[in-house]
Parts: sequence; structure tokens; C-alpha cells
Amino acid sequence: MAAAPRPINLFLPGTAWSVRAFYRFWMALPHIQEGMVAAGAYVLSEAGRARFERFPDVIADDGYVRLLFDSHERVQVGDVISEVYAPMTLDFLIRTKTRARIGVLQLQQRYPELYLRETKAKNYRAGLLSVLGRPRLYFDAIAYAYISIVSRRRAARQFATQTQHVWERDESSRDVQASRQ
Repeated sequence: MAAAPRPINLFLPGTAWSVRAFYRFWMALPHIQEGMVAAGAYVLSEAGRARFERFPDVIADDGYVRLLFDSHERVQVGDVISEVYAPMTLDFLIRTKTRARIGVLQLQQRYPELYLRETKAKNYRAGLLSVLGRPRLYFDAIAYAYISIVSRRRAARQFATQTQHVWERDESSRDVQASRQ
């Protein structure tokens, strides 16, 4: 019903170690590897597209689409990849993760039944423990935890105080990519 390519995070020369560490840990989490997360693109079957009339005006339209399908209805197409450039700096990573978290907060608020169904279907604790069973990711877990906490706090504050949300995006890797072309 829904498919997405396998995301590949690309790091430009000079990308901060904290950014690299965050992505190593994040991409190792089982629910990220499940499909339709972090790819930047997805496709729907005709029956999948029929599940909703219009795309809602939300930051996380991909998150909305993901919530419409149970895990057995989604697939990550392993031999199709989506190259995603990671931000080069910690600041820009926190900004993009803040935006993503605001998108999640919007989905929680506007579609609580879909969000709750997705949350109940996941065993985040077991997923985290499976990653923590890999000692080479321990140091990366520190960067992941820090960035997650900071971006969640920023998102909660912005979500509670703003009616119009700012689309924070990474300019660090975009500038370098443009200069290389």
C-alpha cells in the first residue's frame, strides 16, 4: 500500500562528529529501519492513496501518510535508495530535528487516534535496548540523547507559543552542495 526507498545519509567533509554520531545511532533504531522514515520520498498504491482525500496542511505530511498504514502495509524498498545530505553542524541538526518534532506534535494534536495506534504498535524500549546491545554505539547514544532532548524541548516551546510554525531547514549542507555543482 505504501513504499519508500532506503535512506542513505551522506556526510559532506567537515560535518560535525556530533551529527555523524546522531545519525549512526538514529539509523540503527529498529523503527527507523522499518520503512517510510527519513527517506524524503514515498509512493502509494491506488488503494493506499484512496485512504485520504487531501493532504493535510501539516509539517510532517510524510508522517501523516505513514500513520495511515499499519507496519505490514508499508515497505522499504531496499534496492532503491534516497540520498539524504545530513546537516554539517550541530545547530542545523537541532533546527531540523526541532521542525520534525513540531510535525510530530501537530500529528499528535490533529490525529490522536492514528498517532496512538502507531505508538501502541511499537516497542520503543525493546528497540532501544537492541541498539544499546551494540557497544560501538554507546558514544553515539550520548549525542543522540542530547540532540533529541534539546530538539524536543525547543519543539514543545515553539508549539505551545506559536500559531504559525517556522520551517527550519538545513542551510549548511545546501550551501556546500550548491558550490560543488
